Amino acid sequence: MKPGTRAWFCGALGGLAAGILVMHRFSASPAAAKAEPAGNPHELYQLAGNQIAAFRRDDFPSAYNYAARGIREKFPLPQFEEMVRQTYPHLTHSGRLNFGEAQFAATIRASAMIYVSNGQQSLPMIYAFVKENGQWKIEGVQMLQGGAKIFPGGEPRT
Repeated sequence: MKPGTRAWFCGALGGLAAGILVMHRFSASPAAAKAEPAGNPHELYQLAGNQIAAFRRDDFPSAYNYAARGIREKFPLPQFEEMVRQTYPHLTHSGRLNFGEAQFAATIRASAMIYVSNGQQSLPMIYAFVKENGQWKIEGVQMLQGGAKIFPGGEPRT
């Protein structure tokens, strides 16, 4: 195995393992005992995609509207913008999004694996969602940096 291939493989494996642990921890919550048999992952993907599109446009007021009440209470809009720019700068300059597994726990919690790409690097992230007043909102995001994949010459198109 080539050294670059080994590094990519190890990084992808690490990201996958971390993702599985996070998803398992999320689904092992008491709410998961009442797991909803089927949910609509496209609704979650669209929500995350809409927020990321707002970040790309520097439209933080719109992006803020997709955040759950707990995030909005913890971070007023100026602090939310600063937190995103400092902690998740790749979201403001992202290119393509790829969507992975989504899990629903009860009728009020869900999570989804979303890969954010800038054309050279694809970062796996776990998005956590909560249903508020009948609508999904983004409750949190966790980067899985161990799973970052570097594509010399650009990201392959699938």
